[in-house]
Amino acid sequence: MLCADYRNDCWFVLKLKAADLYGGICGCATSTPGLNALSEKTGSTIFTVGYAPAFVVGNIGLTLVGTILMSWLK
Repeated sequence: MLCADYRNDCWFVLKLKAADLYGGICGCATSTPGLNALSEKTGSTIFTVGYAPAFVVGNIGLTLVGTILMSWLK
């Protein structure tokens, strides 16, 4: 675990709060079960703040890279 308490800052990792970092990790991996596990374990939904933008970028990235890769492999 990067920080013992998700409410504290993790200034040594991209100057993000731990909650934003954990939510972003779940979002960029498009891992909704990971977000649910974090929320259930801590009893907080603060992780959705970092999850939402990373999830959108992750899905757009997967779509674009997949399309480009498939057209390149033809």
